Amino acid sequence: NLYEQSDLTLVVSKSESFSMVCAESLACGTPVAGFKSGGPEEVAPPGYGFFVEYGDSDALELGLKRIRSGEEELQSSSACASWAKQQYGLEIMTERFLHCYGEAISHYE
Repeated sequence: NLYEQSDLTLVVSKSESFSMVCAESLACGTPVAGFKSGGPEEVAPPGYGFFVEYGDSDALELGLKRIRSGEEELQSSSACASWAKQQYGLEIMTERFLHCYGEAISHYE
């Protein structure tokens, strides 16, 4: 509910692998901005997310102002939700996990 009521999700983690926060936010139709920290910028690529180097608060502030003014465009709510479903929906993620597990098991056979 909070994601859906928000205009943007701000992610300022120092380090993340797969960013569930970004995936959840996008699935609810909310784009993401924040610091580059590994996973977030991969989960929410340009257009769905806006990221700057970790700790560069000035660049983040400038980016947020650009987003607010419309100089930096992010996808619409419906586009974010649709894209997230295609990338991170239950079926596609299940297939990806099964593929990874299959590869791992094949190394031991």
